[in-house]
Amino acid sequence: IAAISGKLGVLYNKDPLALTVGDQLSLAAQTSWGYGYWGPFLLDLGEADPGCGVEDFNRVVAEYSFITSLHQTYGTDISQGGYVSGQADDRPELRAYYLGEFGRKLKLELHCITSQAGSSSEASKVVSLIDKYVKMGQERLQLTADLM
Repeated sequence: IAAISGKLGVLYNKDPLALTVGDQLSLAAQTSWGYGYWGPFLLDLGEADPGCGVEDFNRVVAEYSFITSLHQTYGTDISQGGYVSGQADDRPELRAYYLGEFGRKLKLELHCITSQAGSSSEASKVVSLIDKYVKMGQERLQLTADLM
């Protein structure tokens, strides 16, 4: 407010297009003095790179590829309850555990994004999508277990 009133004081009863050199310097001084206070807030620029991202996401997805491709493990054959491999490691309850672990590991690897969920709607969406993916997969596994 002081910078504005200072500029108005320089311009009072004067033609702004015909200022003397002294008035121009006074106006520039008032403007730059005020900029020291409001400039940092107006130009609040932060680092655009959060520190993690697609590479970390892809690494976790590759590590848990046996979770992210449930259709290959359980198939679509209703007569077998959607359970086609017959291997002990493919039991739905075990896969549900690994699916929960996948969600936790994904949130941990993307911590630089997920930790901002309280203050950033984009980060909140990432957390929500991870939770929805895990919940959807667990519901699919529960349906498979019920059919077995």
